[in-house]
Amino acid sequence: MCIGFGKIRLYFIVLTAMTAFLWGCSMNKTTDNPVATASAFYLSHDEEIDLIEKASKNDNEASFKLYQFSSFVKLNKLEAMRWLKKSAQDGNILGQCVLGVIYLDDPEFKNIEEGKHWLRIAAANGCEKAKEKLIDFKE
Repeated sequence: MCIGFGKIRLYFIVLTAMTAFLWGCSMNKTTDNPVATASAFYLSHDEEIDLIEKASKNDNEASFKLYQFSSFVKLNKLEAMRWLKKSAQDGNILGQCVLGVIYLDDPEFKNIEEGKHWLRIAAANGCEKAKEKLIDFKE
């Protein structure tokens, strides 16, 4: 799949905004120095294999880490979405919220009903950011 530079740039703008929105910071809390996104989510080959094995056993944290790795390091948007959906389906609350936001805000994956669906699930599981986002849609 070949996508243009504009789409890649938009993708990273959306992901960076979502990360800041959901985690509330982009700084290393111990040093207050910026952390490069790719280095923060880098996995060695062995770590990736270990997480894939854990994710296959429905470990939602492993799936979410694979989403981050695929998204920010491998730059593979489709693979990232596959891991994100798995983490959300397996009960990862942050994964549910991020998936909802992507469905609402990313033009490539835009699906308002799916976005609201995942935000409702995340909100029901206690995600305050999902509740805030749903207010934007008057839910």
